[in-house]
Amino acid sequence: MALRIAFRIGILTALAVLPSHAEWIKLTTSHFEMYTTNTRAKAVEALATLEQARAFFDDNSPSQTTTDEPIRIIAFGSEKEFRPYSPNPGAIAYYRRTHGRDYIVMRDLGPGSYAVAIHEYTHLYLEHRNLHVPLWLNEGLADVYSTLQLEGAQIVIGLAPPGRLLSLRTLPVLNLQTLFAVNQESPYYRDSNLMRQFYSESWALAHMLLLGKSYREDFRLFLKAVDQGEDSEESFREVYGKTIPGVAADLRNYLSPGEMTVSSFETQMDPRDVPEMTDSTAEEVDIVLADLLSTHRQTAEEAEARLNGLAAQSNNPDVQTSLGYLAWQQGKSAEAKAHFRAALQQGSADPLMMVQYAALLNASGGSMAETMQLLERAIELKPDLYDARFALGMEAATQGQCDIALSALAPIKTISSERAFPLYYALTYCNLRIGHAAEARHWMQLAKQYAENSQQMTQMEYLLNQSNRASK
Repeated sequence: MALRIAFRIGILTALAVLPSHAEWIKLTTSHFEMYTTNTRAKAVEALATLEQARAFFDDNSPSQTTTDEPIRIIAFGSEKEFRPYSPNPGAIAYYRRTHGRDYIVMRDLGPGSYAVAIHEYTHLYLEHRNLHVPLWLNEGLADVYSTLQLEGAQIVIGLAPPGRLLSLRTLPVLNLQTLFAVNQESPYYRDSNLMRQFYSESWALAHMLLLGKSYREDFRLFLKAVDQGEDSEESFREVYGKTIPGVAADLRNYLSPGEMTVSSFETQMDPRDVPEMTDSTAEEVDIVLADLLSTHRQTAEEAEARLNGLAAQSNNPDVQTSLGYLAWQQGKSAEAKAHFRAALQQGSADPLMMVQYAALLNASGGSMAETMQLLERAIELKPDLYDARFALGMEAATQGQCDIALSALAPIKTISSERAFPLYYALTYCNLRIGHAAEARHWMQLAKQYAENSQQMTQMEYLLNQSNRASK
């Protein structure tokens, strides 16, 4: 991929002596942390590319697209290193979301790896938008975005990934009904030969939907339809008035020379997001690799054995945190709480773990005082951890502790649509409780915009009456 980013100038020329592939190095930006056995130069280039992709997605997203925790990238240096951590024989990279963090895992940082990284980041973006789309569309969109390139101040979207057009011309056409039926257990998703058909057809159809002149205007409606559970065939008929044979005919025409569309978008990236080398220990890398094993059901037992071995050797609180997340993933809430408690006793200062531990305590009827104390400590450690602020604010408002609720909720700058009504309702309620009628009316107007049902509207009417009484 020929992506060039202006702020890289001067970075690569200043690099120190490169480590051997046997050494693990760690680099970080504001949004990513990378562990890799590749050279520092390759790691810097890959992280710069991902920061550019992240900036594009954030600029074109109606809401926050990722978590407060940096995304962890593990980039191996070879097929041999990657294979024990691979989900299937055909994979060259993958994305995983766990309770603790997001992972993008790559076989290497060789030629074409930047496109692979952006492909996986697209999966992450869709996941954090809570979009439930069929596999063909998820993979197809990831392929469309994977070739984004920077040209001046613009991002160019829609170039063909290497081999996709050739595969479409030389392989048998994949029937659209067959394409729509592919799932993660299908041979089309696991067999390397059949995967070429699936990915090529998925890319072409997603490209037409996203960028094609006859489809792009209504693509958001199509996305909404499949997200709400309609199957692909029904969504095409409802949104575009198209039968599957009609869509197939449009796709054949779209793939004709000169018909495919490439688009460009303005984007800005924070020049401070330059990858930096940070210190890491052999124990830290061991924990990271064990955490990665814990994301696969078939290797969870090995992950637990590794982590227990590390726990026997040291009192590193990160080991207990990892064991806590592993137990949680396996549905062992009591064990998870015990490990999180041990991590705190060993001196953990991990604010995200504290938020997760507080959620577990709350779900199991634990001490409210302990839950709120954990959330307050998490905010103290990371003031912009909005998950902690939201959880603390909601709990404090429920308990009538409005000073705490307002202190926690008011600084929140980004909020998902599903959290908007409860947030604004709590701010309205608490401002009324302490006699700030003008502020209450401000938040009330916002809450009314996000009310989704009659019950929520009734709640707002009640608060409105309260506000009117307060203002007399």
